[in-house]
Amino acid sequence: MSTPEMIMIAFVLAVALAALTFWVMMIYDCATKTAPRSRERWVWLLIVVLGKLPGAVAYYLLMKRPAKLRPAA
Repeated sequence: MSTPEMIMIAFVLAVALAALTFWVMMIYDCATKTAPRSRERWVWLLIVVLGKLPGAVAYYLLMKRPAKLRPAA
């Protein structure tokens, strides 16, 4: 294998590992920090688990990120 091929393989593996880590972190966050209404929690867990990376990104943008933007009470 040539050097450019090895660099490309390493890059793809790094991106895949980052995506997997993000996905697992969103599953954990959803399971532990979503509102106590169990129906909402289960719906988001299904979206994140079955939707893989797009589901995790949707959870982050719609649920986790707005929490950071709210003013402290």
